[in-house]
Amino acid sequence: MTTLLHKRATATTSTTTDRGEFTAIAAAYSVDRVGDRIVKGAFARTIEPWQRTGKQIPLHWTHSSKAEDIIGTVDPASMRETDEGLLVEGRLHLEDSSVAREAWRSVKADSIGVSFGYLTVKERKASDANELLEIDLYEISLTPSPANPDARVLSAKSLATIRVARFEV
Repeated sequence: MTTLLHKRATATTSTTTDRGEFTAIAAAYSVDRVGDRIVKGAFARTIEPWQRTGKQIPLHWTHSSKAEDIIGTVDPASMRETDEGLLVEGRLHLEDSSVAREAWRSVKADSIGVSFGYLTVKERKASDANELLEIDLYEISLTPSPANPDARVLSAKSLATIRVARFEV
């Protein structure tokens, strides 16, 4: 007599459309809420070392340095100064962080700004602002309250809907 063996398989499906990738002006050249204005060229000496090392720039949630609030990375190869400010491309770690998923929700709702952590290397007083001439950047943040409202997410990338199935036997 032959015995039938039964194997049980379980499957789960999910739908994903988010890549968590964005392009942003991380710093703008207009006067910010604290009276600082970044001068074009101020990032030149910080961009090159970041690009040379290849190390990813940490992306924080509202400047918090707690481990759970480091929600992604910014690619240093994407950093460049434009006429508007410092242009960057970043990625939130959506699969690994609930804080990143909540931040991404705000990015998609266009209700979030961008900021950055830095040390001032060189500055001067102008009649209307404190001008930042050289900056040493060490982090970029998504935040609901940036010092400069002109620093903002320009685009958020999504994919066509993908259904993902996982099987266990």
